[in-house]
Amino acid sequence: MLQDIKIKEIQKEDKLKTEFYKRLNSICIPGLISTYEDKKKNPSDNNIKLTEKDWNKVTKNTDAIFNKFTKRLKNNFPKINEMDVRLCCLIKIQFKIQLRQSDIANIMNVEKDSIKKRKQRIRKDKMMIEDGRTLDEIISTF
Repeated sequence: MLQDIKIKEIQKEDKLKTEFYKRLNSICIPGLISTYEDKKKNPSDNNIKLTEKDWNKVTKNTDAIFNKFTKRLKNNFPKINEMDVRLCCLIKIQFKIQLRQSDIANIMNVEKDSIKKRKQRIRKDKMMIEDGRTLDEIISTF
């Protein structure tokens, strides 16, 4: 009984974090959310461009909401570079605003297959994790 209550509280907290994260990013980085929403209406428009300033906001917001996510990522996996961190942030965002792999590829300005390969390299070569989990699974619980 107590465990069920605790699970419901955690789920409620996660839902609140998700809503807050969406709102925070829509205020700080209107291009990301608004372009994503527009893209759902007009899928032929693949242009989602983030500036350095936008990327800084993405990482700052991700750190604020998810317990210093990028700092923990860099500390635990020192081989990860800035582009890897950005991808990991987008993976974290993906669960909150339902980004598809093709959306992530458009934001990163690469092909969808490149995202798949980069995820594998991050997981295997930089994180040294080969326990069968995908990078998405690792990031979702990190």
